[in-house]
Amino acid sequence: MILPRAPNPEFSRNFTSSFAIRVGSHFKTCYQLYVLGGIDISRFKYNYTWETIDLGEIKLAGIETRYYTKWKTAPLFGFGMEKEVNKNFKVGLEFRMALYNNIKIDQQFAQDALSETATSTFKPKISSLMLRLSYVL
Repeated sequence: MILPRAPNPEFSRNFTSSFAIRVGSHFKTCYQLYVLGGIDISRFKYNYTWETIDLGEIKLAGIETRYYTKWKTAPLFGFGMEKEVNKNFKVGLEFRMALYNNIKIDQQFAQDALSETATSTFKPKISSLMLRLSYVL
């Protein structure tokens, strides 16, 4: 008897881009505080590795890996602060958060009379803290 088995999938984000609008205010002439909002666009990659186990001989009969990608968008928000170092340079710190909706993965593997379905749901929450160095023309 051959039994297919699917371990938990691997999940990663292999491309991201964001579009944001900053609104802020200057204080003490050389500092700027701001909030930002926008959209985050990412390409998520996930894969399943199916292991086929031969129960008659109790050994691994084969391995198959399936890869899938999906583009998702999410609202983006954050805040930050910049300090003017001199006329041409600014240094700052910025926090961003993107909250994605659920990503549902349904996979079915069939061999002979047996079939197995694996369902996984991910809800990515991506946050980042950036140190910024800006050059002003």
